[in-house]
Amino acid sequence: MDYYHESIILGAGISGLTCGLYLQQRLHDFLILEKEGRTGGRILSTREQDLLLENGPNAVLIKQRSYVLKEVIAKLAISERLVYPFDDARGRFVCKRDNLIKLGPAIFFSDLLDWSARAKMLLGGLSKSSLEEKETVYDFFSRKFSSKMADNLVTPLVSGIYAGDPKSLLVRTAFPLLHRADKRCPSLLLGMLKEKSALKKSDTGNDYRVKNGICTFIGGIRDLTLALSEKLAGHLRLHAAAVKLRSIIKDKGFCRYPDARWMVHTADGDNYFCKNLIVTLPAEELSELIFNSFAGDGVGDRQFSDEFVDEYATSDSQKLFLKLFRRLQALHYPWLGVIHLVYAKKDISSRVRGFGFLNVHEQKDRAALGVLFPTYMFPGRCRGPEELFTAFVGGELYPEIASSSPEKIIMNVHQELATVLKINVARPEKVFFFSWPKSIPQFDKYHYAFKDWCVDHDSQLRNLNWNWCANYWGGVSISDCMENAKRVAMEILAS
Repeated sequence: MDYYHESIILGAGISGLTCGLYLQQRLHDFLILEKEGRTGGRILSTREQDLLLENGPNAVLIKQRSYVLKEVIAKLAISERLVYPFDDARGRFVCKRDNLIKLGPAIFFSDLLDWSARAKMLLGGLSKSSLEEKETVYDFFSRKFSSKMADNLVTPLVSGIYAGDPKSLLVRTAFPLLHRADKRCPSLLLGMLKEKSALKKSDTGNDYRVKNGICTFIGGIRDLTLALSEKLAGHLRLHAAAVKLRSIIKDKGFCRYPDARWMVHTADGDNYFCKNLIVTLPAEELSELIFNSFAGDGVGDRQFSDEFVDEYATSDSQKLFLKLFRRLQALHYPWLGVIHLVYAKKDISSRVRGFGFLNVHEQKDRAALGVLFPTYMFPGRCRGPEELFTAFVGGELYPEIASSSPEKIIMNVHQELATVLKINVARPEKVFFFSWPKSIPQFDKYHYAFKDWCVDHDSQLRNLNWNWCANYWGGVSISDCMENAKRVAMEILAS
């Protein structure tokens, strides 16, 4: 059957749901198409026996300027479901050679830093600003402080939180605030203070009386997407996989809907016409959709060049989207494994607890990128005389782990955890293993080239009412995704 909505949102993750909420507030006619039987995307909280497990993001960071996140929580009336870390969770650690080093003032004199880093820290990260637009995160911190600091602190942070390699990620796109601060002033500290002052002057948001800090919800982060889904129930269609797109050029060919610019054909045979197309799909999924929609029978090999497209394409839209397909294909998402391990408290000799630890990868021989201690992070994660640990494996530093068996991965993580925390059992009491074949988009040189190309072709995409709302566009954090989603919704409502 054929349907018409003013806007179609592809994907019901946090970006698509947030965008839908703001469209709904203004009584906008829209529909969200989601191929899975659930909403939430990478947010995946599950109950296993008496455990609450997070297979995606483990927490939400609410900052002073997280206005959209705070606003959505207020609109959904779920602030009473927010939970914040126990006092015991304040400790964050770096693990070097199986020894846990607590982050704090004491690291200044630890072997995590050399004298070069200490001196530059005292000078506020003083160095000449780089002229290199594609400077990596690793090179940035090596320049501002030292390579030892980049190895011992920055690499664990980037690999443990973003599943990335700081030698590949670009500071300009992965950490834009640091990049801007460096451009403002040779001293990183003064540059950050100037950035903060500039942001404060442009501050027009409301606080909504939501407490700042790292937090989650009583039922896990899924509480947020479930509340959004309930609010948008009349605008959601699950099990509706988009399999083909068609750009509709005004005044060219018959269309029963005069304002339609796009047609979305789904796997069940329905056609959805819309004026605005809002895209939140992962890059690989979107590139496949574009190829199936615009390639045609004449394109057999997907490794084609722009020159081939110029000769082959028969329309401007086909040329545009085949070139976009090439850029999307280059975006990289590393494999990431999530392992939940449960032990009896009596079997753990070490009393070191906190939020968790990140590994230093001196020889690239660690089993895990990092380990969280959910039992000590938030209430209701694990009950009884047991402790729950969540480990992350693979990522950009250890891509070869993806080819190992789950049993081998689990035992390697167990042995490492047993050494670090002095656990006196042969294996965990319970284990739950989850893997993301495509986890977090990497903001590397290929992502930079993709964004650069999209900026150059922005007017063409806007003329087709194509709207980016994916996490590889405006940032990967939950707060960043929601900020970008509101911006897209407001632009559509204003058009």
